[in-house]
Amino acid sequence: FTQQGFDAVAITASIIAAALLGLAVLPVIAGRASLNAPFSTRRYNADGENSNKQHVNQDADFAGLAKGLAGIIVISLVVGAGLLVAPYLSGPGPSTDSPAGPAASESIEGKAKALTGDVMAIGGEKVVLRGIEAPGLRQTCADRRGRKWRCGRSALNALRKITGYETIVCNVSQTDAEGRKIADCMVGDKNIAASLVEKGAVFAGTGYFRAYGSEEADAKAAKRGIWQGKAQRPSEADSQ
Repeated sequence: FTQQGFDAVAITASIIAAALLGLAVLPVIAGRASLNAPFSTRRYNADGENSNKQHVNQDADFAGLAKGLAGIIVISLVVGAGLLVAPYLSGPGPSTDSPAGPAASESIEGKAKALTGDVMAIGGEKVVLRGIEAPGLRQTCADRRGRKWRCGRSALNALRKITGYETIVCNVSQTDAEGRKIADCMVGDKNIAASLVEKGAVFAGTGYFRAYGSEEADAKAAKRGIWQGKAQRPSEADSQ
């Protein structure tokens, strides 16, 4: 059933609801009650004695029970029917073959070739290090004396030095618009992105829940790399 969008629990609940509905209307079919009769309302006098006749109370009891059960069962049937048709109304789920991005469990492993300060090529795949932003290859920064230096090329060299000839293991989280894999990558027990930020080679990502904020704060305080003078994020330069 699950391949057709049916839920076994919903089907079972509907069957039980239908059976209970039959039990609920049984007194009406047997002539013991009427759905038009009011709910049972017994009144007692000051001495605790029933002020209505016994047969009237019994009729009202049966009618009240029938209406109460019927109401509960109708609600159960509506809920069960809703569960049954929900898969059709919500449409098909996302395909596992969708180009929007691979499953979070996908991994890439192999030797890496640094292309920029935050992009590598591994086994024919381009991998972007998640949570960081590297200066562009031709970007320059200013040192503490205001002199320009090639911080973009320096970021590339820093990534080359960390990866070396080691085997890189990357856990892919998604794919960007260019088809590149965005991933957290490790060389041994070292997080590559965190190491680059700590060295002052690249910027930590922006946002409220950004990664590597503490590593960037340490690099800033120590005036390492891009923090020795003035440096501009590539994303900020693009927005101007």
